Amino acid sequence: RPVPSIIMQRLAPLARASLRRGAQRRSMSGGASIEEHAATAQKWKDISKFAAPVLLVLTAYNAKVHADHVAHEAHEHHDEEAPKYAYIAKRTKAFPFQCDCSYFDVKCWEACQKK
Repeated sequence: RPVPSIIMQRLAPLARASLRRGAQRRSMSGGASIEEHAATAQKWKDISKFAAPVLLVLTAYNAKVHADHVAHEAHEHHDEEAPKYAYIAKRTKAFPFQCDCSYFDVKCWEACQKK
């Protein structure tokens, strides 16, 4: 016998048993009644009515704190030189390009290009 017919022969009793049960109603929502669904929906509406204003206040507070931080950084002077520590920018070999600047040091590159 070919393999597909053997498979069909073994699956046939399962198919017959499922058809004998008839068209049973399959509950996709866990078997709860309409009233239980309505109560659950109302519960989540009430939770949302409480949570939305709280989240809006927290979002507004966060935006204010962030705006204050950005405004404070705008007034600070970042032009001051950082301390030159021995372990920062330690080089044992020269870079393979024309300037002896680190790759992301924009000020050094601009000074090198002016030369």
